[in-house]
Amino acid sequence: MGLDWARLVPSAEAVALGVEPVAMARYRQIIDMVNEAGMQPMLTLFHHSAPAWLAGQGGWTYPSAAIPAFYAFAEGVIDALIPCGASGAAKNAGPSAKLHSIVPFNEPHVFNLLTYCGGVWPSTAENTNRPPSPPTCLSEWGLYGVAMKTMAEAHGAVYDKIRATEVRYRCMMMPTAFITAA
Repeated sequence: MGLDWARLVPSAEAVALGVEPVAMARYRQIIDMVNEAGMQPMLTLFHHSAPAWLAGQGGWTYPSAAIPAFYAFAEGVIDALIPCGASGAAKNAGPSAKLHSIVPFNEPHVFNLLTYCGGVWPSTAENTNRPPSPPTCLSEWGLYGVAMKTMAEAHGAVYDKIRATEVRYRCMMMPTAFITAA
Protein backbone atom coordinates (compact mmCIF):
# COMPACT_ATOMS: atom_id res chain seq x y z
CA MET A 1 0.00 0.00 0.00
CA GLY A 2 1.50 3.32 -1.04
CA LEU A 3 1.14 6.56 0.85
CA ASP A 4 0.63 9.90 -0.87
CA TRP A 5 3.45 12.08 0.44
CA ALA A 6 1.74 15.25 -0.83
CA ARG A 7 -1.46 14.41 1.03
CA LEU A 8 0.39 13.86 4.29
CA VAL A 9 2.75 16.83 3.90
CA PRO A 10 0.90 19.29 1.64
CA SER A 11 3.55 22.05 1.55
CA ALA A 12 7.23 22.66 2.18
CA GLU A 13 6.24 24.73 5.20
CA ALA A 14 4.33 21.73 6.61
CA VAL A 15 7.47 19.56 6.71
CA ALA A 16 8.36 20.93 10.15
CA LEU A 17 4.81 20.25 11.41
CA GLY A 18 4.88 16.51 10.67
CA VAL A 19 2.23 14.53 8.85
CA GLU A 20 -1.28 15.91 8.48
CA PRO A 21 -3.28 14.21 11.30
CA VAL A 22 -6.63 13.77 9.49
CA ALA A 23 -4.98 12.20 6.44
CA MET A 24 -2.81 9.98 8.69
CA ALA A 25 -5.88 8.86 10.64
CA ARG A 26 -7.50 7.79 7.36
CA TYR A 27 -4.44 5.76 6.38
CA ARG A 28 -4.49 4.14 9.84
CA GLN A 29 -8.17 3.19 9.25
CA ILE A 30 -7.32 1.64 5.90
CA ILE A 31 -4.44 -0.34 7.38
CA ASP A 32 -6.72 -1.55 10.19
CA MET A 33 -9.32 -2.65 7.59
CA VAL A 34 -6.64 -4.60 5.74
CA ASN A 35 -5.72 -6.34 8.99
CA GLU A 36 -9.38 -7.08 9.76
CA ALA A 37 -9.65 -8.73 6.34
CA GLY A 38 -6.88 -11.13 7.37
CA MET A 39 -4.07 -9.58 5.35
CA GLN A 40 -0.78 -8.08 6.50
CA PRO A 41 -0.15 -4.68 4.91
CA MET A 42 3.18 -3.75 3.42
CA LEU A 43 3.51 0.02 3.54
CA THR A 44 5.40 1.87 0.79
CA LEU A 45 6.46 5.40 1.69
CA PHE A 46 7.29 6.53 -1.86
CA HIS A 47 5.31 4.94 -4.66
CA HIS A 48 5.99 7.46 -7.42
CA SER A 49 4.14 10.38 -5.87
CA ALA A 50 6.53 13.28 -5.42
CA PRO A 51 4.91 16.40 -3.96
CA ALA A 52 4.79 19.45 -6.22
CA TRP A 53 6.53 21.51 -3.54
CA LEU A 54 9.52 19.13 -3.62
CA ALA A 55 9.58 19.30 -7.40
CA GLY A 56 9.81 23.07 -7.07
CA GLN A 57 12.98 22.55 -5.00
CA GLY A 58 14.53 20.34 -7.69
CA GLY A 59 13.06 16.97 -6.76
CA TRP A 60 15.34 13.99 -6.24
CA THR A 61 18.20 15.65 -8.14
CA TYR A 62 18.79 18.01 -5.18
CA PRO A 63 19.86 15.88 -2.20
CA SER A 64 20.01 18.85 0.18
CA ALA A 65 16.26 19.36 -0.27
CA ALA A 66 15.00 15.84 -0.94
CA ILE A 67 16.75 13.80 1.78
CA PRO A 68 15.73 15.88 4.81
CA ALA A 69 12.19 16.33 3.48
CA PHE A 70 11.76 12.59 2.85
CA TYR A 71 13.26 11.71 6.21
CA ALA A 72 10.90 14.10 8.02
CA PHE A 73 7.93 12.61 6.14
CA ALA A 74 9.02 9.04 6.91
CA GLU A 75 9.66 9.88 10.56
CA GLY A 76 6.18 11.38 10.88
CA VAL A 77 4.57 8.29 9.34
CA ILE A 78 6.62 5.87 11.44
CA ASP A 79 5.94 7.75 14.67
CA ALA A 80 2.22 7.89 13.87
CA LEU A 81 1.93 4.18 13.08
CA ILE A 82 4.37 2.53 15.48
CA PRO A 83 3.62 3.41 19.12
CA CYS A 84 7.15 2.64 20.28
CA GLY A 85 8.49 5.40 18.00
CA ALA A 86 11.05 7.85 19.32
CA SER A 87 8.93 11.00 19.49
CA GLY A 88 6.30 12.02 22.01
CA ALA A 89 3.77 12.31 19.17
CA ALA A 90 3.84 8.53 18.77
CA LYS A 91 2.75 7.96 22.35
CA ASN A 92 -0.39 10.01 21.67
CA ALA A 93 -1.14 8.48 18.27
CA GLY A 94 -3.54 5.88 19.63
CA PRO A 95 -3.48 2.23 18.70
CA SER A 96 -1.11 1.47 15.91
CA ALA A 97 -2.06 -0.42 12.81
CA LYS A 98 -0.29 -3.72 12.35
CA LEU A 99 2.19 -3.63 9.52
CA HIS A 100 4.02 -6.49 7.88
CA SER A 101 6.78 -4.26 6.58
CA ILE A 102 7.69 -0.73 5.59
CA VAL A 103 9.33 -0.15 2.22
CA PRO A 104 10.89 3.29 1.67
CA PHE A 105 10.81 3.22 -2.16
CA ASN A 106 8.97 1.26 -4.81
CA GLU A 107 11.06 0.80 -7.95
CA PRO A 108 13.01 4.05 -7.78
CA HIS A 109 14.73 3.25 -11.06
CA VAL A 110 11.38 3.34 -12.90
CA PHE A 111 10.39 6.69 -11.38
CA ASN A 112 13.78 8.26 -12.08
CA LEU A 113 14.07 6.89 -15.61
CA LEU A 114 10.62 8.13 -16.63
CA THR A 115 10.98 11.43 -14.79
CA TYR A 116 14.54 12.53 -15.43
CA CYS A 117 15.40 10.78 -18.69
CA GLY A 118 12.11 10.24 -20.46
CA GLY A 119 10.37 13.44 -19.43
CA VAL A 120 7.16 11.41 -19.01
CA TRP A 121 6.49 12.26 -15.36
CA PRO A 122 7.02 15.85 -14.26
CA SER A 123 9.25 16.16 -11.25
CA THR A 124 10.37 19.73 -11.71
CA ALA A 125 8.72 22.74 -13.32
CA GLU A 126 11.11 22.63 -16.25
CA ASN A 127 10.30 18.94 -16.82
CA THR A 128 6.83 19.71 -18.18
CA ASN A 129 6.74 19.12 -21.95
CA ARG A 130 10.49 18.51 -21.94
CA PRO A 131 11.85 16.30 -24.70
CA PRO A 132 13.56 13.07 -23.63
CA SER A 133 17.11 13.46 -22.34
CA PRO A 134 20.10 12.14 -24.24
CA PRO A 135 21.69 8.84 -23.17
CA THR A 136 24.04 10.75 -20.85
CA CYS A 137 21.08 11.00 -18.50
CA LEU A 138 21.83 7.40 -17.52
CA SER A 139 25.41 8.12 -16.53
CA GLU A 140 26.28 8.40 -12.86
CA TRP A 141 26.58 12.19 -13.22
CA GLY A 142 23.36 12.52 -15.26
CA LEU A 143 20.01 13.35 -13.68
CA TYR A 144 19.07 9.67 -13.35
CA GLY A 145 22.32 8.80 -11.56
CA VAL A 146 22.07 11.79 -9.23
CA ALA A 147 18.44 11.01 -8.37
CA MET A 148 19.24 7.32 -7.77
CA LYS A 149 22.12 8.23 -5.45
CA THR A 150 19.87 10.69 -3.58
CA MET A 151 17.17 8.06 -3.14
CA ALA A 152 19.74 5.50 -1.97
CA GLU A 153 20.97 7.94 0.68
CA ALA A 154 17.40 8.74 1.75
CA HIS A 155 16.66 5.01 1.88
CA GLY A 156 19.62 4.47 4.21
CA ALA A 157 18.51 7.19 6.60
CA VAL A 158 14.92 5.94 6.69
CA TYR A 159 16.06 2.32 7.06
CA ASP A 160 18.08 3.30 10.13
CA LYS A 161 15.02 5.10 11.57
CA ILE A 162 12.79 2.06 11.01
CA ARG A 163 15.32 -0.32 12.53
CA ALA A 164 15.86 1.95 15.55
CA THR A 165 12.10 2.25 16.07
CA GLU A 166 11.10 -1.39 16.06
CA VAL A 167 13.31 -4.37 15.32
CA ARG A 168 10.46 -6.55 14.09
CA TYR A 169 9.71 -4.26 11.16
CA ARG A 170 11.61 -5.01 7.98
CA CYS A 171 12.79 -2.34 5.61
CA MET A 172 13.38 -3.31 2.00
CA MET A 173 14.28 -1.71 -1.29
CA MET A 174 13.97 -3.31 -4.66
CA PRO A 175 17.48 -4.03 -5.96
CA THR A 176 18.34 -1.52 -8.61
CA ALA A 177 21.20 -1.16 -11.05
CA PHE A 178 22.95 2.16 -11.56
CA ILE A 179 23.42 2.97 -7.86
CA THR A 180 27.02 4.10 -7.79
CA ALA A 181 29.41 4.28 -4.88
CA ALA A 182 30.05 7.71 -3.43
